[in-house]
Amino acid sequence: MRKLKLFKTLLVAAGLAVGASNAWAETVGESDFSTGYLAANSTVKTMISGTKLHYVFTQAKATDANYKGWLLWVGANGATVNWDNGISIVRGDNWDDKWPLGTNPETYGANTGCTSNFDWDNFNTDMNGATVDMTLTYTLGAFTMASTITNGEKSYSYSYAKTISDAPVSIDVCLSVNAACLDITTTEFVTPSITAIPCTYDFTAANALIAPFDNGSIRRGTKVQALTVTNQTATAWFDSNTETAGNQSYSIANNEKVTFTLNNYHGWLSGGKTTTVTIWAPEGKPLASYTYDANGTNITDVKIGGITPSGFTSFANNHLNGLEANGRSPFANDGKNPVITISVSGSKYVEMSFVRDGKTDASFSGTLGNDITAALEKITIVDGSNNADRAYHIGSLAITTETVADAIVTYVFEDTDGNSLASIKANQTAPGSVGEAIENVIPEAFKSTFYNGDESVKYVYSSFSCSDATVPAVGTTVTLKFNALTKFTYNIKAVDGNNNELATIASTSGFAGETKDLFWSKYIKVSDQWYVTNTSKFYKNNITEGGSENVEYSASDIAYFVECENMNAVRHDNRFVADGNESYSGYYRLRITNYYSTIYTDAFAEAGVYDVAIPWNNNNDTGHTYQLKTRDGSGNYSNAITEWTAPKGSGTFTYSGLVVPAGCSVAISCDGISGNSNARMDYLTLTPTKVSVPCTTTFATYANHDYALDFEGVSGLTAYTATVSGDVVTFTPAKQVPAGTGLLLKGATANVPVIATASSISDNVLYAPTANVTGLSYDQDGYNNYILSQPSGKQIGFYRANNNSVDAGKAYLRISKNLAREFTFIGLDNEASGIETISTTEQKNGEVYSLQGQRINAPQKGLYIVNGKKVIMK
Repeated sequence: MRKLKLFKTLLVAAGLAVGASNAWAETVGESDFSTGYLAANSTVKTMISGTKLHYVFTQAKATDANYKGWLLWVGANGATVNWDNGISIVRGDNWDDKWPLGTNPETYGANTGCTSNFDWDNFNTDMNGATVDMTLTYTLGAFTMASTITNGEKSYSYSYAKTISDAPVSIDVCLSVNAACLDITTTEFVTPSITAIPCTYDFTAANALIAPFDNGSIRRGTKVQALTVTNQTATAWFDSNTETAGNQSYSIANNEKVTFTLNNYHGWLSGGKTTTVTIWAPEGKPLASYTYDANGTNITDVKIGGITPSGFTSFANNHLNGLEANGRSPFANDGKNPVITISVSGSKYVEMSFVRDGKTDASFSGTLGNDITAALEKITIVDGSNNADRAYHIGSLAITTETVADAIVTYVFEDTDGNSLASIKANQTAPGSVGEAIENVIPEAFKSTFYNGDESVKYVYSSFSCSDATVPAVGTTVTLKFNALTKFTYNIKAVDGNNNELATIASTSGFAGETKDLFWSKYIKVSDQWYVTNTSKFYKNNITEGGSENVEYSASDIAYFVECENMNAVRHDNRFVADGNESYSGYYRLRITNYYSTIYTDAFAEAGVYDVAIPWNNNNDTGHTYQLKTRDGSGNYSNAITEWTAPKGSGTFTYSGLVVPAGCSVAISCDGISGNSNARMDYLTLTPTKVSVPCTTTFATYANHDYALDFEGVSGLTAYTATVSGDVVTFTPAKQVPAGTGLLLKGATANVPVIATASSISDNVLYAPTANVTGLSYDQDGYNNYILSQPSGKQIGFYRANNNSVDAGKAYLRISKNLAREFTFIGLDNEASGIETISTTEQKNGEVYSLQGQRINAPQKGLYIVNGKKVIMK
């Protein structure tokens, strides 16, 4: 076994090169000794647990008192340097001003923890001009100072030790003075060393040193006792010869393999970005590296010798169980935290594997290029997270070495029928381990799954064969056999009632032996037309072969559909099919809680009025309350339009007449009310709101005080408004009418679309009361009032009111006395003549009128009204 000294610290952040002897040289205190107690200090240095700090300085001091001279200040990380903040203030005369005595907190000073061999008779003289060589150490609460003090031929030793309560991860230190001047020539961190390979660092142990990585880039979590790198680079250097200044890279022998084993935590950590771990060769080139994406919990990049292995794709390598509340891992020794193994052989063959919960997620191998030597320079961890609590955690790092054979094994790839696969996966060679069976030597990367060029065939490792399956020898050939799996495609197709194909609504593909699941929606849209299916199943599980399946759909009158998990600002889990809910879409994927309290659809370009339907499912015993709102283009939400509670079970919430202004979205909220993680919603549909407008006789009056209506395109029913000009009352077909408009209807009862707004209609003399009217008289408040009726034996029309009642939702003619003369009767066409507008005035016997209500003194041939009846004059 070769001995190997490892890991001399590099303080990247501070710019200190290892082995430097004059870093941070500075002077502290005035040369005339006028600087008071702690009135000046050197640059403050932070000591993280496991580090050493080395000072060399020469002091000049006032000689009238022992306590005048250098001071060592120790305080909490980030604290201001003063007497109050000092954990310890060690004086150069074997004294600590900060040791409390008795119960009086104002009384300090003792030499507890101080040990020296000073000559007190000549102390002031010996200390003036003396050089102090001081080393500080700190390890989780244990602080020590050891100094050698020389002046000419005289030499003294001075040491100090203190246990700091609560064992903080880091402390601050600096040198100060009292009536003295210090010339500091050296300030450097000294690296803890690792004796030799094999070695293991367990960063989860309570008192483990954070070495060997540089102390300026790492920390120890308060709850997770592990190496933590946050938003910077941590570096550990190999040093194969500690007797020589600087770092000496470690050369791997031809028959040697060095293996790095990292036990990491890989989980979803909000705020995390990516972290890259790299092992470097002396040329500044990477031997091996991998990158982890903490947002996607994926290994997104693997490189060997700076080159991505053939066939690499991003893969998951995560373990989310056992998270603490702050999202950090407890590093339970249950084998579930990912283990990354990287082996580098002297033959320049590199292997990498990613194992979680005892199962290999992926493995890779390759041979280094000629421009890279088989030697080790350093390890770096580059973390891109932006949150101190969401950093990259390593539980342990083990480095081992072993002797490997010089034998080279050649691996040949074939399918199970004996066909060569060299054109797809080139035959490769790799070193084998002496004394091991071939099956234990075959690299996992050689057994990995791969595909042909167009990925229509998948090759999965089956078995191997070779001439000597016991011990590999020079020239051994191993034939690896792979099953060739062909690809299948499965489609779900929507068809109409005549089995005509509308669209392919879901599709999946796989290979023989794989199982796939498919999901589709209850509603689909084809060429701007929505369709709905009444089937009870919206998913197909465990698909193992190709083919297709038809699902029948029929036209639907909805205007909008969206799966709730596809709405904006959503928190959701994987697709979830709830038992017993097949009557709905079958997903119930969305979980809306107070954590993500409001979701919303895309904005609507035009205003509309809709009926809303939202299927829901609640698996808890407690109810879950939702609110329906709208959201404008600036992100402002309306007050709750309505509110409903989903009890345990499943059902569908419906609401009619939701007005959505142009540019606004439909929103669902549980903000400030109950939020139950097991209460889920399926989808949202919007159907244009329609109202039933009744017309049970040929003519009727009507008014809707709640909604504006659109009669354009309504079949079988026509609505009229009425105007008066002189002696003529004209009824004009209406299209879009605002709420509260009095109307005359002709035809049969029909469903009429509701619209958000409509332009006002001026001069309409059909008046619609908002409440029931009783005792309506003909002459009232400056108006003449006419009621639609058909007295026995007479034609239908508007007759003078005579103590009549008019219900809200109906209308009557209310004509100002200033507009027209008084009519006795206003008749309506009740014949199928095709005339849509009829004007009738009160007539005298024998008088002739046109169909427009104009009196004709000399009628010609045509159709006229005489005595209230149509007459054809020839």
